[in-house]
Amino acid sequence: MKTALLYCVMLGSFAMATYPQPEGLWLFDDPADVGKSAIGSDLVETGTHTAVAGLYSGDGAVADGIGSYFSCTHGLAANGGGTGVNQWTLMLDVKLPASSVGTWVSLFQTNTSNSNDGDCFIATNQTLGISATGYTANTLPSETWSRVVISVSNQNFYRIYVNGVKWLEGTAQPLDGRFALDPALLLFADESGEDFPIHCTCAAIWGQALTDLQVTALGGPFVPILQTTATEYVGLNFLADPSGESNLIGWIIADGCDWQATDRTDWHFPRSGSYYFTPGRSSSGQITQTIDLAFLASEIDSGIVIAKASGYLGSADEDQGRILVEYLDADSTLLTASDSGWTQGPALHDWLPVTLPDPDGLLIPSGTRSVRFNFLTQRLTGTECDAFGDDFVWEYALAPADNQPPLVPSIKASASSAAIEEDIAFMFAAVDPDADQVTYEVDWADGTSIWCEVRSSGANYIVSHRWQ
Repeated sequence: MKTALLYCVMLGSFAMATYPQPEGLWLFDDPADVGKSAIGSDLVETGTHTAVAGLYSGDGAVADGIGSYFSCTHGLAANGGGTGVNQWTLMLDVKLPASSVGTWVSLFQTNTSNSNDGDCFIATNQTLGISATGYTANTLPSETWSRVVISVSNQNFYRIYVNGVKWLEGTAQPLDGRFALDPALLLFADESGEDFPIHCTCAAIWGQALTDLQVTALGGPFVPILQTTATEYVGLNFLADPSGESNLIGWIIADGCDWQATDRTDWHFPRSGSYYFTPGRSSSGQITQTIDLAFLASEIDSGIVIAKASGYLGSADEDQGRILVEYLDADSTLLTASDSGWTQGPALHDWLPVTLPDPDGLLIPSGTRSVRFNFLTQRLTGTECDAFGDDFVWEYALAPADNQPPLVPSIKASASSAAIEEDIAFMFAAVDPDADQVTYEVDWADGTSIWCEVRSSGANYIVSHRWQ
């Protein structure tokens, strides 16, 4: 028998992260409609849910209390060889309130009538799981946002991860059993009141069991789920009071004595809102704000975080302004900086965007733990400094990961040898780390070859051949 040669070619779009887009995603950002979906069907409420603060300013979350839950009609197709959804992944970005420590908190319930126990709990000792699957050795901290991922492939494995790290290699469950999903899944439900309050800022579901590599790429709760290019930023400004609407809250005056946020229109007009920053009579001025980046430490040290900053300069008599953004390590030592240099303000009441040398983003160096945003001004003429500031922004994105090839395929034959003119069957399977689709070419080494149709990552391709 000749040796068969197998080539795997990955097809699919360029992706930022090595995990597929979820089939359902809920961000809880709309207080008027807490069950509103970003992808898939809206969640249906039972009981009462309260909108609460999320990960950072502007991020939404929901508080789920005793007896309340969400019904998630996920739209996933039956898979794994059974009549139910036997291969799936659920992600929940949650915070355990201090008031719920020492109680049972349900994360999900596969029984759509909520007539039996929930199927994964934060236990009284803050471990995760149930007796059927086993419990984690690690404990979930309270008053801290954590990304919990449950990846299920019935008959194969049941796994729990927290912040990208596997906490449990649990007991695999039977096909079409308790852990096969019906058309709906209940979030935070339990039939006997073991569903004490929990906060959630993001939920997502996939119709496949994500791999260790894919869950690692999901990271922690501050890693956004949906990103596709290096220039698609989180869309959240991490600066406090970026336009002076709250006077100088969040800002420190580093130089000059007359800084204020003003709504006076005889000096200038705000670019947005009702206020803008002015240094007043100081010949030079500087306001600064520091952003703690500890929540991004692992991503920064992996070299996958890009940041960009911007702002606007106004002037009445063409005085100068400048934006300087400094990236500091844990000891506040400067690692790198992005500096616009001095920019002369526009005449009259116009606003001029301040240009930094990296408009598409600066790759934050490893070891960075904070960023210091500075707006500086300098008087050139007169007795006032008429270099004004408004609408400052600092935000981040994840850098695109290199598109990875499929892993080495497995090859199984129906027999170890075959005679001439005798059929022999082969089964090929290759997993793509980016969850892109794959296709196979088999070169039979007798002058013939065959390509198969494109199929999902890890799906078996079975083909027979006979040698002449």
